[in-house]
Amino acid sequence: MTDNNPKGVDCSYLGDKLKGSYNIHTHPPDSTQFSFSTDVDLPAFFEDGSAVMEAVDYKYRYRFERPDGITWEQWETMRVQVENEKGSLLVSRGIEMDNYEENVKHIIIDETCRRLGIKAYSREKLR
Repeated sequence: MTDNNPKGVDCSYLGDKLKGSYNIHTHPPDSTQFSFSTDVDLPAFFEDGSAVMEAVDYKYRYRFERPDGITWEQWETMRVQVENEKGSLLVSRGIEMDNYEENVKHIIIDETCRRLGIKAYSREKLR
C-alpha cells in the first residue's frame, strides 16, 4: 500500500483493519534512522494493532512483535527515560560518536525493550 506521500504512508483511514496484521515497509536511504522511528513507526504500531512490524533500509532489517501486556503509555514512559540516558548507554555499549546516527535509535528501542522485559525486537545487519 502506498499513498505517494514522501513523508510516509498514512494508514489512519483504515481504522481497525490493520489489527493483527504484518506491517512491512522500507526506509529510504535519505530518511532512515537505521531502526524504527520513535515518533512515527512505533506510535502507529501501538495504535493500529499490527501484530508484527518489519522494516528494511540499505544496511539493516529490523522487526518488532507486539508485546503482551505493554501499553503505548508504558512504552513511551520508559522510552523517554531511556532517551534521557542515551549518552551513557552508548558509552556502556561501546558505541563511538562516529557511529552515533547509525545506532542511537536502535539502542533506545533495544534498551526500552530490555527494561520492559520485551524480547520481541531485533535488528540484523544486511550482508
